[in-house]
Amino acid sequence: MHGLILLQLQKYVSRIGGPFAWQMIHDDAGLPLHSYSQARVYSDEGTKGLVRAAARAFSQSDDEFQENFGAYLFPQLLSMYQHAIDPNWDSLDLLQHTASVIHAAVRAQLPGVSPPSLDVERFNSNEAIVRYRSSRMMCPLFVGILKGMSVALGESLQVSETACCRRGSPCCVFSLKAKASVRPAQSEPVRSPPSIARATVESLSSLCGLFANEGWLPTVGQPHLYHSVDPSAGSVLLANDQIRGGITGFAISPEFGSIGNLVVSPEYRGAGNGKRLFERCLDELSSRLAANALLSLDSPPELIQFFMRYSFFPCVQFLRVKMNAPLDMNVRYDVQDANELPQTEVVAFDTLARGYSREKYINSILNNEATDCIAMVNGSEIVGLCTMAPTRRGYRIRDLISRSSQDASSLLNECIRRCRPDPVFMDLYSGNRWARETMSAFGMVEIAKVSRLYQRRTPDLQHDWIYGMSVFG
Repeated sequence: MHGLILLQLQKYVSRIGGPFAWQMIHDDAGLPLHSYSQARVYSDEGTKGLVRAAARAFSQSDDEFQENFGAYLFPQLLSMYQHAIDPNWDSLDLLQHTASVIHAAVRAQLPGVSPPSLDVERFNSNEAIVRYRSSRMMCPLFVGILKGMSVALGESLQVSETACCRRGSPCCVFSLKAKASVRPAQSEPVRSPPSIARATVESLSSLCGLFANEGWLPTVGQPHLYHSVDPSAGSVLLANDQIRGGITGFAISPEFGSIGNLVVSPEYRGAGNGKRLFERCLDELSSRLAANALLSLDSPPELIQFFMRYSFFPCVQFLRVKMNAPLDMNVRYDVQDANELPQTEVVAFDTLARGYSREKYINSILNNEATDCIAMVNGSEIVGLCTMAPTRRGYRIRDLISRSSQDASSLLNECIRRCRPDPVFMDLYSGNRWARETMSAFGMVEIAKVSRLYQRRTPDLQHDWIYGMSVFG
């Protein structure tokens, strides 16, 4: 692979993932961090390994990532080879001359490089067939380049793949139809930019309503829990005295903070309001946390790229699952209400499982009337802990930690039994290798995927103890 492509890949990854993303995907690909040069040719397998690692980091398929990178790549290549391109060429003209002009220049600059072979059969000014051949079989990258070309040249380029080398054809065949884009002028309503204000308990209640409308599962009493954990636990977006979005963020201790949900009403999206809310939250948390504090957030796959710009990196993935019926099973140890136990012992068990203290949160949970916290006890020793609270759609388990899968199953069973006939939701922690096996017996139904991201560093979690996690850690 031409070093130029790897340099552009590095720029693209850093642009969407932040300054540490390039190092991260090298680590994931099992490759040492490299200083690439456009005057060298590099291993195709190494390049494809980096592409696969980047796709995983950004929760995209390999094909999707290649297409997105290709769309980014074309304008960069266009600016580099502008001197060799006739300004009167349209997209099909440019494709027709790629081999004789651009690829010829590439080979002259770097002997040994092997760009793809393009055979363009032109039918008329607007239609053509392109036969694409490459031993790398990275045809989605070419599709992305075509999309980037369409945008850069201001044309509408319809692309249809009729054959693919990855499905056994000798080459990929693309049918192209081009026409100049005509974009009607659009008038946007004049709107004053919304303001951002510190959230109160009352505004947090309204914000939780927005969270619920987006399909999240805020629990009953959650605004008061937010406020008891951190009185400065969020910000709201205000327009005409109406809440149009917001974010929650908590300094659970000086050493640990967590950013909760971020939401903006549909009519206020696309104007940078989510970015303003997020950066405001980061600024406020930085004033309440120690310099080396651990900071986490949960993200759906489509927002991971945004958060990576701020040096948050995916650590583990959750599966949001739904369960209904308890099982008929024996319980080895006593199950008790955790608020009947010494709070210091409950906090100590939680800290041992996570590697950091959530004392303020645990104490708030134990004193929150809307939340049940149950513990499994062997004699005087806590061996499991589970917290749960009602939502609009049923009950939600916030945390489930246990020293063994058998005890985790017993705790979960007790939660479901207490919640009947309502369904129970939980964010199943995929970092625990036993979690899926333990929970499958309960007839889980997966309803969403969520990734846990940490800023700059990750905690020393007891992965085999953690079955379900919440936004509070």
